[in-house]
Amino acid sequence: MLYLLILVFIFCIQALAQEGLEFSPKGCPSSLWGKPHACASTSPQSERKEFLPQKEDSRLLVFVSLSMPDASLKALAQDAKRHNAVLVMRGLYQDNFVKTAQKLQELGIAVDIHPELFETHHVTSVPTFVKLKDGRPIYSLKGNVTLDFVVNTFESQRIKEAS
Repeated sequence: MLYLLILVFIFCIQALAQEGLEFSPKGCPSSLWGKPHACASTSPQSERKEFLPQKEDSRLLVFVSLSMPDASLKALAQDAKRHNAVLVMRGLYQDNFVKTAQKLQELGIAVDIHPELFETHHVTSVPTFVKLKDGRPIYSLKGNVTLDFVVNTFESQRIKEAS
């Protein structure tokens, strides 16, 4: 299985090279590099804060899809930056790495592609918002709402539980 994944990765890299995309020293296609939020891996691993929570960490995941309206995705991406949230997609746009990178560049957003998180948190519709604490989901909400609404709702729930 690992061998197959490596072959798929190599194939994707070759496809990007044929499309004229070169990679920056940080592993991001250079045509995306330098554009704000156009590539999810623009910072070195040592500096990058992983979206999977560390011990004593709290993280807000926003499950999205490129099938959502562009305006909704852009708004969620802007809000995610303010709230230190992470946009998560299930897979590639049109099952194509190059098309995914191009679409994300057009939108000017960054996402993490992580299908296992969709399964782990039983996400069946987007957008879905999941608040993690110490690696466990503590709150979740589904629907076409703003991230500010979600954060306020989760905070209200936390206050109710503390009372």
